[in-house]
Amino acid sequence: MALKNARLNIPWRKYNEDEVQGILFQYFISMDYEVDWYHRDDKTMEKKTSCDLLCRRSGETIGVAVKKHPRAEDIDQMKKLARKSYSKRIYVNVENPTPEFMKAARDYRGKIEFWNPEYIERMLEKNDVGLAILYNIIFSNSDYLGEIIEMVHFTKTWVEEHTQKDISKSTEQSKPLAELMRLKDEAVFLHKSDTLLLGILEVSEVMKGINSKALFSLFLYTIERYGLALRSFLGTWKALHVKNPMILLEVYNRYAHKSPWKNFWPYEFWSKECLFYKPGVMKNNLEVIPKIDIKEYEAREDEFAKNSKEAAKEYEKTQFFMEVVRENFFRKQVTFFLCLEDIVDMMLET
Repeated sequence: MALKNARLNIPWRKYNEDEVQGILFQYFISMDYEVDWYHRDDKTMEKKTSCDLLCRRSGETIGVAVKKHPRAEDIDQMKKLARKSYSKRIYVNVENPTPEFMKAARDYRGKIEFWNPEYIERMLEKNDVGLAILYNIIFSNSDYLGEIIEMVHFTKTWVEEHTQKDISKSTEQSKPLAELMRLKDEAVFLHKSDTLLLGILEVSEVMKGINSKALFSLFLYTIERYGLALRSFLGTWKALHVKNPMILLEVYNRYAHKSPWKNFWPYEFWSKECLFYKPGVMKNNLEVIPKIDIKEYEAREDEFAKNSKEAAKEYEKTQFFMEVVRENFFRKQVTFFLCLEDIVDMMLET
């Protein structure tokens, strides 16, 4: 699947200016620029420089201004930015500008680069750093993550709001086998699918032959399918507790000390934001996008190669984006899906 035809589904219009600036800040930092985020840190300098971000690298200076919906009152800032002696001047709009702004902008086409969300996506798609940032944006706003949040929140709330006394009072003794077997099938499907994909990505010949854009397309396809599958699992999970309200609590009280539950609860921090989950609202004030330091990554590769001559001969340099997606997405989901499968097994055995 060509990347240009892939569905990114990034809800740009729901992003505020700070969030868009944060994405660009992370991108330029990752590309080894020194970046001053004046809009966030220094309003006086923001006004003086006519930009929200000022990026410097090897004598090059880039001034970046971001507006969600440029209007007539923003024309003056654009004119001031055009007069600055930066190597490059960038004006970013999240939504289409007003006709007044667009008319004024025509006079500055040669002095300012005008970026919209589609341009940002194309810019991020050009290299591994940008693809890694896109990966984090898409994952943090995906329906799949929303299903995980709701799954953990529902389970946590159920355990906290019921007690051992509720079990003894419950008159429902039947085990809803139809729902349990459906949950088992869905959990096995997710676990085996992710295990297979992870295994493929660990084959050295695959590592050599696949390119970053193809892997990104695989990620887009996979996270969409995982979201649909987990939504079905969650629907059955809730239906199960309608038929037998106490089965989850009984299993938790009996097996809480075992690894499936211990591995399940690390996803709890997502559940704290479950009620506030909305696509396009980046979590933890942009901290959901971790710093991507290529220099540190490459330094680890170099150290590995130097420490062992024998290993160095066999060592194939891993693609940066390959590492991000394989370790941060596919490997972590294996653990989560295995937890679901094991918990369902506990219910079947209870």
